[in-house]
Amino acid sequence: MPNIAVTFVENENDVPSCLSGRTTKSGIQQNQVDVDVPPVACVEITGKKIGHKDCIVYARVIGCPWNENTCRNAALNGDLDCMIYARLNGCPWDEKTCSFAAFSGHIDCLIYARENGCPWDADTCNFSAKNGHKDCLVYARENGCPWNEKTCSYAALNGHMDCLIFAREKGCPWNENTCSFAAHSGHIDCLIYARENGCPWDANTCTFAAKNGHRTASLRTGIRVPLERLDMLKCRNKRSHGLLVYARENGCPWNEKTCSYAALNGHMDCLMYSRENGCPWDADTCNFAAKNGHKDCLVYARENGCPWNEKTCRNAALNGHIDCLIYARLNGCPWDEKTCSFAAFSGHIDCLIYARKNGCPWDADTCNFSAKNGHKDCLVYARENGCPWNEKTCSYAALNGHVDCLIYAREKGCPWDENTCSFAAHSGHIDCLIYARENGCPWDKLTWFYTASNYYAASMFGLDGHKKCFVYARENGCPGKRCPKQPP
Repeated sequence: MPNIAVTFVENENDVPSCLSGRTTKSGIQQNQVDVDVPPVACVEITGKKIGHKDCIVYARVIGCPWNENTCRNAALNGDLDCMIYARLNGCPWDEKTCSFAAFSGHIDCLIYARENGCPWDADTCNFSAKNGHKDCLVYARENGCPWNEKTCSYAALNGHMDCLIFAREKGCPWNENTCSFAAHSGHIDCLIYARENGCPWDANTCTFAAKNGHRTASLRTGIRVPLERLDMLKCRNKRSHGLLVYARENGCPWNEKTCSYAALNGHMDCLMYSRENGCPWDADTCNFAAKNGHKDCLVYARENGCPWNEKTCRNAALNGHIDCLIYARLNGCPWDEKTCSFAAFSGHIDCLIYARKNGCPWDADTCNFSAKNGHKDCLVYARENGCPWNEKTCSYAALNGHVDCLIYAREKGCPWDENTCSFAAHSGHIDCLIYARENGCPWDKLTWFYTASNYYAASMFGLDGHKKCFVYARENGCPGKRCPKQPP
């Protein structure tokens, strides 16, 4: 009799080879494979691909345990035969079996689960509405499944107008999130329906509309909404966001976030519309514009009196938007040490050089962040131009394994302490640990703690660096309390 290709794993998140369905169709007997079954659940057999009932049957025959995830995964992927087998053989299930079936629209799994006593909760309705599975939503409600405000808000989030209408006509509650979620995804039909049927809203509706800048309304066919109003909005507002316009013309509140989130994503039409219609703003409008490099929004904001602060320059430097940084400084925007350290953090040496040549202050964090993220060019520039550093420069370099930065720092006289070794051990960077010790860096029991505590995880996941750190620390007398059952 041919063997069945099944591999068991120690962790249920690892993918067993049986997911490829390599089993025989003939009889399954426990003596076909000589294997010691580890105490893990075989839930992944149904979790990644569909229909490997042979594998799950075999796994159970030789004693593999299971749990609620087996039924959940079967329902999620529509493996009704696997779910039936699991339940007939005593596999547990819970509310997520129903909600996962509803999430993917597998009504056959949902019906089977309920007809056989599986519990459910409001997430069954919520997930049905979220993904537009109206048949699951109708079945759930007609059979007594609870729902809550999320049912409507999830339907609006993804534009499932039919689910939203059904929910409201059957008395489902809603709240401000229905409108704000519709605005978030640009579903103006859902927003209009919600408002014309009494749904409350708040400033988040305008904020999300401006943030995502949907230039055209998202419409669904066969929806009972006055569509002529949508056409009017689209024709009238060539440069403005029709959804934002609708919200404001119907009394939706807004606040400073409407402008700042429009600037964050570069939606100049939304920003201009907001300001021309009295929306307040604050320094975050400039800060967010600089953060994502939307110089046009930054210029518009400043030319129309928007305040800014040190974060404007910091954000520009962090993300390398030197044009925004130069504009800000030429127009009097303040900066501080974080402009340099943020530029160094992300390795934007052009921003760092500009800042220093134009009088921006710096501190040790410029060197520390350069070393932490391996930006040696920034580190060298900083030191050659008098930037201070401290012990964190070495320890941060060791933490992320940037041995070139560590070597440079030490050769130029940077101080270090025990954290250099312990940080290297924590992340498994054996080259940094060896270099540090061979050049006189002290260590303490924290280094031993990290190497010993990571040893078993390293063995399981194949993290060779952590294993080498443990061996090196043990063989070179690292201080620390040894456990009676320490690794060999």
